[in-house]
Amino acid sequence: RTVSLDDGRVIAYDKLLIATGAKPRRLSLPGGELADVLRDYGEADHLRDRLRHSASAAIIGGGFIGLEVASSARKLGCAVALIEAQPRILMRGVPEEIAAVVHARHLAAGVDMHVGTGLQSIETDGVLMQDGRKIKADIVIAGIGAAPETTLAAQAGLTLDNGIACDETLRTSDPHIYAAGDCCSFPHSLFGNK
Repeated sequence: RTVSLDDGRVIAYDKLLIATGAKPRRLSLPGGELADVLRDYGEADHLRDRLRHSASAAIIGGGFIGLEVASSARKLGCAVALIEAQPRILMRGVPEEIAAVVHARHLAAGVDMHVGTGLQSIETDGVLMQDGRKIKADIVIAGIGAAPETTLAAQAGLTLDNGIACDETLRTSDPHIYAAGDCCSFPHSLFGNK
């Protein structure tokens, strides 16, 4: 029951809480590494600077992050294309009626919406759609969700299951270690304790 720090110090604990959050999901298609992501302050700062110096942006993902970035890019004067593979935006986030209002608002703001269509690849000058169309863009940003950050938990030998596996009290497979936030998964009565 110790934590070893980079500087060589070792800290003992009776109970430990892991709250390592999440990391942005990356595109797993050719050129996916070319897409910028947004999860933390440093990435937000980087994107703001890039968008201020770009004439056009392609945003991958029609969830909350993608839509917020699209709105910000339009306010900074970029021509914006938003690409969402699902049949509508905000598929997991809100009912269809609300998504329709948000979709219309983005259209009215000048966002070019490409919904229900996928990508072949990310290229240095934009994106190539599955139907062969090319969308030119100075910057490509992927807002396709987040994955639990479980590196430390894996190194500690904790059980993982779509995050750090916890019981209903957020205790991990080690009775002295708890996890909280985006890094963990736990049973919840609202979802049938799954």
